[in-house]
Amino acid sequence: MGEDDLAAAKREIREETGILDFQPIPGFRAISRYRFLRDGRPIDKEVVYFLARVPGEGVRISAEHSAAGWFSPEEAERALTYEQGRRILAGAEDYLTAGRSGGSQEQSSHKKEEEKAMEKFGFIDRALTELHEKGLYNTIRTIESPVEGWVKIEGKRVLNLCSNNYLGFANDPRLAEAAKRAIDEYGVGPGAVRSIAGTMSLHLELEEKLAHFKGTEAALSVQSGLNTNLAVIPLLMGKEDVIFTDELNHASIIDGVRLTKAQRVIYPHCDVDGLAKALEEHKDIEKKLIVTDGVFSMDGDLAPLPGIVELAEEYGAIVMVDDAHGEGVLGSHGRGIVDHFGLHDRVDIECGTMSKAFGVMGGYIAGPAKVIEYLRQRARPFLFSSAATPADVAACIAAVDILEKTDEPVRKLWENAEYFKSSLQELGFDTGHSETPITPVMLGEAKTAWDFSKRLFEEGVFATAIAFPTVPRGKARIRVMLSAAHTRDDLDFAIDAFAKVGRELGVIGR
Repeated sequence: MGEDDLAAAKREIREETGILDFQPIPGFRAISRYRFLRDGRPIDKEVVYFLARVPGEGVRISAEHSAAGWFSPEEAERALTYEQGRRILAGAEDYLTAGRSGGSQEQSSHKKEEEKAMEKFGFIDRALTELHEKGLYNTIRTIESPVEGWVKIEGKRVLNLCSNNYLGFANDPRLAEAAKRAIDEYGVGPGAVRSIAGTMSLHLELEEKLAHFKGTEAALSVQSGLNTNLAVIPLLMGKEDVIFTDELNHASIIDGVRLTKAQRVIYPHCDVDGLAKALEEHKDIEKKLIVTDGVFSMDGDLAPLPGIVELAEEYGAIVMVDDAHGEGVLGSHGRGIVDHFGLHDRVDIECGTMSKAFGVMGGYIAGPAKVIEYLRQRARPFLFSSAATPADVAACIAAVDILEKTDEPVRKLWENAEYFKSSLQELGFDTGHSETPITPVMLGEAKTAWDFSKRLFEEGVFATAIAFPTVPRGKARIRVMLSAAHTRDDLDFAIDAFAKVGRELGVIGR
């Protein structure tokens, strides 16, 4: 290490770590500058300097202070976990500080306690390292602006093709104004669970409007879409019962089913014949539940709801649909998949989220009044967790009111979806079998998808790669989520970026 490098390292070490001085050790050289992760996020200001042997192209982190192993220099930054980085930094202090002693007894004791705590959670270090090694570690980008057609990420303005903000309501001034008024009138929080401290009139107003919007007798609002499935399924189904669930149902449905002691039958994806066979095999069980996503979020395909309903009526089964990606998208004025197929009064329970097309936060369950009342009395997410905030509820009410009055946002969403899909198909991209604005751009291998997403971001387009285990191996894709917030110019910008990157990576012809 040259004198200039040494001086620069000393200066930055003093600024970033408080280490006053260090001396190079023969056989080692300083490796810098690597960030490490805290809570999955890179920390730019916490720079790790350490001394490491450099055999060939690999970097060996000092074995006394890290189990991180071998990394190429370019891999080290993304591979180091927070705890590994801390151990490296601790080792760097020992190596780099000239004449450093073992420290005070108090410091030594504290260090031992830290090491013991790290050993206790060593399994987490191993799990995180494995995620890195398999290319499955999810680095979450930080958004520095409202969620709209364009967003600011790490100082860069990019076109947002990742959001579920289907109708552009997430930063709609009408929703924002409703939220502000609610804070002025009701404050910022509900105070406690509704079953103990009472319910705000806002929550009742939202539930009444949701029931009318969905065409059901009643509705119940809860904290999230995930909580709807955790509320309904374990309450309705017991150990003597059987649940039929599509193999590609959302994780929240899977978790809801697991919380019951009921028998579980997983039928092939959207396979009505397979479901019929399963129902026939279990026809003697009195209580049966068929639960399905309305729109499947990875491929954008629809559940064969008419066929499912016919089978349910034949075998006396309850039908429950999670319409998280259908509301605000399908049906008249975005009323959802039940309205889309004209199945009102034939689907027993609808549930969904207020965080996608409605642009806010929360979940709802809609169905017969007796079911909703039973949920009020016994559903654990309702009984043991506080309700949504007044601001969230008021914004949700505003979103429902807008859709009751106009279907313009829904029509704009579909215009954008049809234009974008047809344009990509003309370029030679495979956009799967989606029947909704969810547009999977099929790429096959995970590495291709990750490389494609990275290049798109460099071109100013934020579109996430989806790979195993979220989708099957060999089915990696860029999942494009279109919005009514996008203009035609926005879509043309995205199409040009897809064309450029697709040709560079050999996905489409030149």
